[in-house]
Amino acid sequence: MAGAFVLHKEIALIDLQSVIERTKAAGSMEDLQSLVIGDAYLQTPEADACLATAAADAEAAGDGDLAARLGALRQVISAVRNSPVFYLPDVPGSREAAGEIRAIMEQRREPPLPQGIDIENFFQVLSAFRQQSEEKGLTDLATAFGDLEQRARAAAALTAEPQEQELTPLAQTAVGWIDTDDWRASQGFLQDHPELLSDEASTMLSSMLQAAASNNQEQAAEVLSEHLRIIEQARTKGIAVVYADLVASEDGEAPATPSDPN
Repeated sequence: MAGAFVLHKEIALIDLQSVIERTKAAGSMEDLQSLVIGDAYLQTPEADACLATAAADAEAAGDGDLAARLGALRQVISAVRNSPVFYLPDVPGSREAAGEIRAIMEQRREPPLPQGIDIENFFQVLSAFRQQSEEKGLTDLATAFGDLEQRARAAAALTAEPQEQELTPLAQTAVGWIDTDDWRASQGFLQDHPELLSDEASTMLSSMLQAAASNNQEQAAEVLSEHLRIIEQARTKGIAVVYADLVASEDGEAPATPSDPN
C-alpha cells in the first residue's frame, strides 16, 4: 500500500506514510490523541483533506481496517481542533503554570498571580493558551486569557521591586506624595497635584493596596489605605478640611474638629 500514497504525501506536505504507520500502531483513542497533539500540522484543513483522500484510497483498495483507523484519526483531529485542548509550550514548569492558570480563573484569585513558579514562564504559558484559543476560534476563552494576562502583568508590576518596574507618571506622582516628610508637606503636595484626586489615581492606589495586602506587606498596606482615605475624603470635603486634624495632631495641637470616623 505504500506506493498508493506517494502522490498525496507530496501534495499535502505531511509525512503521510509516517502518519499511517503511527495510526496503525495506535492501540487506543488516547494514542491517537497523543499523535494529533504531537503534530500541530495534522490539525490543518490541508492535512484533513489529505487524510480523507488516503482513507478513500484505502477503502477502494480493500483495506477497510486502515480506512477505519484513518477515519478515527480524523474524528480525533476534529475533536482537538474544536475543544479547549491546549499544548504546553516547551518551558520549565509549564504543567505547573497551566495548573496555576486554571486555579486563578476558577477561584478568581486576587491578585491574579501564580504561586511558587517563575512569573515569566507563567506568562509564556498564558500567552500560548490565548494564541491557541484564537486559532481555534474560541473567542470568549481567548478574551478571558487576554484579560487575565493584562491583570496579571499589572499586578506583577505593582509588586515588583521599585528598581525593576517602570512607573507611569501618575504612579511616580503618587509615590512622591506618599514619601513626603510630614502631613503639612503632604497637603501642599496634594494641592499642587490635583490629578491625584482623579478616579484613575483612586483605582491605582486601590490596586496597590490590594497587592500589598495579598503579599502580607502590612506597613505598606496601612500607608496606602490612609492615603486612599485622604483622596476619597478630599474629593468631597476639600483638601484643607481633611488635613486640618492631621496637621494639628502632628504639631501637637488639639484637633480643630472631631475626627471623622469614616
